[in-house]
Amino acid sequence: MTHRSLALFVFFGLACTDAEKAPPCSQNSDCDVGQACIAKECKAAECLSSADCDLGEHCSSKLTCTTGCMEDSDCLAGQSCNDGTCAAYGCRDTHLDCAYGEMCDPTTGTCYPDDAGSCDNCDPGSDANCYAVYEQGPCSSSGSCPGGQECYITEYDDTTVCRSDADCASDELCLSLNTGSGTIGPHCSKTSCFSGATYPACDPSVANECARGFQCQEVNRGQGVCFGDCEWLRDNGYL
Repeated sequence: MTHRSLALFVFFGLACTDAEKAPPCSQNSDCDVGQACIAKECKAAECLSSADCDLGEHCSSKLTCTTGCMEDSDCLAGQSCNDGTCAAYGCRDTHLDCAYGEMCDPTTGTCYPDDAGSCDNCDPGSDANCYAVYEQGPCSSSGSCPGGQECYITEYDDTTVCRSDADCASDELCLSLNTGSGTIGPHCSKTSCFSGATYPACDPSVANECARGFQCQEVNRGQGVCFGDCEWLRDNGYL
């Protein structure tokens, strides 16, 4: 082989190598579809993100679709990524994931029954956090109500003052109203028997302090109670 023919062989050999060299790039958008910018060169890639893969797969560091997950978004709704495997997660939010009357422990992912005494029967005239929730009437005194109920004024006419029951309608009594700051009346009043239910204390500034079916409502500045429809919860078997 002459020096001339050797030089041509080397020249054409180099030209072929340069033609097959991957195009340079600085970002994925510089490359064709199905390629990614790797080490500043466009190279074939099966995926660029897990969105390019089927459900139950994720885009690995080698840009290939691989069974399993790297993060929660690689899994189906209701699942989380646990050590590379999609698995159903427990509760995260009391009011979204638990049944009525239950609370969520996010550290264990389990719902548990509320043991704070929500909706327990109580005497609305004396027990702390006990509120009147049910009425039937009329009544004339606490003694005329069923056991565990108290007689309260439900409606009164403050436009006139009465002297006796004879001044009022047949379904009214002439009663004085104790407002807590003093006594007003007596006025013609309607009464009903009320039972009581316990509403546990809660902090209105803290989320998820109440069981599902209950909301923390502020009753005094910075103090609240977990209110709920006790009658509905009982009737539907949640309590």
